[in-house]
Parts: sequence; C-alpha cells; structure tokens
Amino acid sequence: MTFWGRFFENKLAVAGGAIVVVLLITALFAPYIAPYDPTQIHVDRVLMPPSKEHPLGTDQLGRDVLSRIIWGGRISLLVGFVAVGIATAIGVILGAVAGYYGGWVDGLIMRLVDVMLCFPAFFLILAVV
Repeated sequence: MTFWGRFFENKLAVAGGAIVVVLLITALFAPYIAPYDPTQIHVDRVLMPPSKEHPLGTDQLGRDVLSRIIWGGRISLLVGFVAVGIATAIGVILGAVAGYYGGWVDGLIMRLVDVMLCFPAFFLILAVV
C-alpha cells in the first residue's frame, strides 16, 4: 500500500493534515481574509466584547483580535519555515562534510552533534528539578 493510501485510512492523520492545510491557506491569504488591519488603533473600540463586527472582540488598543491572530499565524509560520530551512542547510553541509572526509572529521562532527543534542534535555531536566 502506498503512503497516501495509508495516510487517508488514518482518520487522525487526515484531521491533522486538514488543520495544517487550513492554517497554511489562512496564513497565505491573510491580507484577503482578515477583516481589519491588525495594526490600526481604534480608541473608540477599546476592549469590546465579541460581536458581529469583531468575532473575537478587540484588545486594549481597539485592534481586532481575529485579524491579529490571522496575521500572527502568518508571521509564526514564516519564522518556522526559515528556521527549518536554516537547520536543514546546516545539517546537509555537516552531513556532507562528515560523509566525504570520514575518519576523525566524522567523529568530531558527530561528537559536536551529540553535545548539541544533549543541551535541550539538560535544560529541561534543570527546569523540572
């Protein structure tokens, strides 16, 4: 069975994929979907409760919360994609160097990677304790 066949049989995978697609489409078309400018301040609409005009209300500066969430999703996805791209480029370069030279260069790069991988767990352990 193919990957897509197994994917579409798994209901949780399809639901998660649909959510990701909706988030990507919303972020891509934020200028057309967002009902208001997310940075425009309206002093006459400060801290309004949810209504037809503002489905999620407004914040302390009168900005529409829904518009800010839509635009914030766009920025968050951009930051995520840039971080993944940089990490992929670094990983490919280090992997190519380790694979090409081998020997002590490979060992050194692998030990550096091991040190980098231990830090997130180390800080998590420190935070828990």
